[in-house]
Amino acid sequence: MLTLQVGSSESKVLDNIHHTIAIWLYMLTPLVTFFLASRHVVSLEVYQPQLAAAAGMAAIGGILSARSPPARVEGLVPLGWSALTVVLMSCRCVLTQMIVVPQKLGQARPSPVVAQSMFAAAATAGVELSLVYELHGLWSLFDLPNPSKVFGLILAIGIFNALVVVADTRLIQITSATFATILIPFHAAALLPGEAALEPISDLNWVGLLLCLGSAVAYLKARSRESYGADLPGAGYADWPGRREQSLRQTGLSSPDERF
Repeated sequence: MLTLQVGSSESKVLDNIHHTIAIWLYMLTPLVTFFLASRHVVSLEVYQPQLAAAAGMAAIGGILSARSPPARVEGLVPLGWSALTVVLMSCRCVLTQMIVVPQKLGQARPSPVVAQSMFAAAATAGVELSLVYELHGLWSLFDLPNPSKVFGLILAIGIFNALVVVADTRLIQITSATFATILIPFHAAALLPGEAALEPISDLNWVGLLLCLGSAVAYLKARSRESYGADLPGAGYADWPGRREQSLRQTGLSSPDERF
C-alpha cells in the first residue's frame, strides 16, 4: 500500500501542480481518514465535534494554501489517481493504527521493535516503483562505468525513505491516524512563509495557513478533553503517551474495562 500510495501521489498528482482539482481532492484525506477511523466504520476514534472540525479545517486550509492555477476541468485520469491516493493513504494510516496501537495498557511496542518490523518493507519501496516506472533505467545501472557511487546513492535514498516511514508509523502509534493525515495539508501550508520570500502569496493562501494552524489547536484541545475530561479514551485508538495512564489514575481505575 505504501508503494502504491507513493507511486500514485508523487508520480501522478503532486509532481504536476497543474492538476488543481486533483490536489484539492488529495487535501480531503484528513476527513476521509477520520470517517474511516470513526465508530461507524472500524471503531478506532470516538466521534467528537472538535475532531471533525479539526479534520475539516485542515482539509479546507490545504485547499486554500495550494498554489496552483485556477481550477478547471482536467479529465478523469488525474482525479482518479488523486482519489486512489486518498483511499490508499487513509486505509494505510488506519490499518497501521489497528496493528501497532495496543488494545490494552502496557502493550505498546517500543520504537526499535516498530522500526525493525517496518524497515525492510519501507526500504524496498523505491525499487518497487522503479520496476514500474523506470524499468529500463534500473537495468541500465549495471552498465555504468562506476556503478558503486550510484548504488550507494540508491542505498542512501532507501535508508532515508525507510526512516521516514518508520517515523510516520511511530507517529500514528503515539497519536492517531487522523493526526497523521492532518499533517498532509499542514505540511503544504507550512511551506508558504518560505515561498513568500521568493514571490507574493495571495490572501487565500495565508487564510489556508491559519486554518491549518487552527486545525492543530482544535485537535490538541480535543485530545486534552479526552485525557482530562469526564470521558476516558477508549481502548483501540491512540492517545498521547502517558495521558491514558494518568487519566486512569485520576479516576481510580486500573484499566478502561473496569468502567463496564
